[in-house]
Amino acid sequence: MILYLIFYFIAILLYKNDLHTLILISVISHLVLLSYLFEVEFGNVDYYLSDGYQYINYPEDWIKELDRAAWGYLNYFEKYYDIFGVVFAKFINIPLILVFNKLLQNLFREKLLNFNIIFLLPYYFYLGISNLRDVLIMIVILVVMLTFNKKELKYKLISSISLLLLYVLRPFIAGITFLVISYYLLKPYLKNNYISRIFYSSIAIMVIYIFYTIFQTKILQYSYNFKYYIGEGLQDRVVARKAEVLGEVNSYLFWVKAHLRYIFTPMPQSLFLSSFNNEPLNYGLTSRVLRIINQLIYYGYFVYISLNLPKLLQIYRTLSSPMKSFLLICFSYLPIYSILHFGGVHQRTKLPFQVCIILIGCLIYRLNQTKKSEKTKNSNRH
Repeated sequence: MILYLIFYFIAILLYKNDLHTLILISVISHLVLLSYLFEVEFGNVDYYLSDGYQYINYPEDWIKELDRAAWGYLNYFEKYYDIFGVVFAKFINIPLILVFNKLLQNLFREKLLNFNIIFLLPYYFYLGISNLRDVLIMIVILVVMLTFNKKELKYKLISSISLLLLYVLRPFIAGITFLVISYYLLKPYLKNNYISRIFYSSIAIMVIYIFYTIFQTKILQYSYNFKYYIGEGLQDRVVARKAEVLGEVNSYLFWVKAHLRYIFTPMPQSLFLSSFNNEPLNYGLTSRVLRIINQLIYYGYFVYISLNLPKLLQIYRTLSSPMKSFLLICFSYLPIYSILHFGGVHQRTKLPFQVCIILIGCLIYRLNQTKKSEKTKNSNRH
C-alpha cells in the first residue's frame, strides 16, 4: 500500500490542473480491478499470474537478475515491508499508468494538446492490475525524453539517472535509448565546420567506448544470446514459440511473416470467436474484453495511417528530437521481438509499438484537421 500511495501522490501532482482526467482514469482502473477480483473469487483465474507471480514470491531471485532488478526491489519491499503484505503489489501499476499517460501527454502536448493514450489503448488498464515492469519502463523512457535535450544540469542528471534505472529494468531498451538520444544530441554539432565535426565525433566515440567498458559483460551476454538464437538455437526457439506455421526458417519470407505476426496478431475477430470455443481464459475475461477493444482501436488507426501514408514524412519532419526519439524507441520493439520471438509475444510487449502507431495516427489526424481549418478560412475570405 505504501508504494501505491507514493505513486498516487506523484500522479496527483502531475494532474493537479486536470483532476477530471485523474478521477476518470482512476475510476475505470479500479472498476477493472473489481472485475478481475470477481473472476478470482468466482472463476478459475489466479490473483497473480505468470511473471507477476514470480516477482512477488521470489523477489530475491529477480534482484540478482540485473535485467529486472528494479522491479525485483519493488516487489521485495511489498513482500517484506508493506503493512498489507503481498496484496498491493497486484495493482501498484494503477497510479503508474496515470503517470505514464500524463508524461506522454506532456511530451506531445505541442502537437496533440490534452491527448490521453490510455483511452486509445485500453489494455493498459489491465497492465494497471498486473505486477509487471512494462509501465514503469515506458515511464522511465519518457522521463529521459523529457529531460535529455534540456541544457540545465539538473535535467542532465535526471536523464542520466533514468538511463541507469532503465538499464536495471530492461537493458537492451536502455542501450537503444542511449544510442538514439546520443544521435540527436550529436546531430546539431555535425552541421558545423570540419574541425567541429572531428571534435564532437571523437567525443561520441569516447562516450560509446566508456559505455561499452562499463556494461561490457551485459553487452557480450546479449551478443552471445543473439548469435545463439539465430544460430544453433534457432530451430528450438521456432518450436518453443510455435512459429512453424511461418514456413521454412531459412527463407526470407519467414522473417517477413514474423514481423507481420507481431504487427497484426491477435486479430480482433479471432479473439472474439475464441471466447466461444471453450478455450481457457488464462488471463481472465477482463483481459480478453480489454484486449478486443484495444485491438479494434489499434486496427482502426492502422487503416487510417495506411490511407495517409504520403503524410508520414511530413509529420516526422515537424516533430522535436525528443518526440522522434520516443517514436523510434517504441518502433524498435517491432524488429526486436519479430527476430528474437518471431512475433509471437504477449500483448504487453506489443503495446509500445502500438503506442507508436496510435501517436502517428493522431498526428496525421491533427495535420488533416489543421489543413481543413485553413482551407475553410481561406474560402471564407474569398
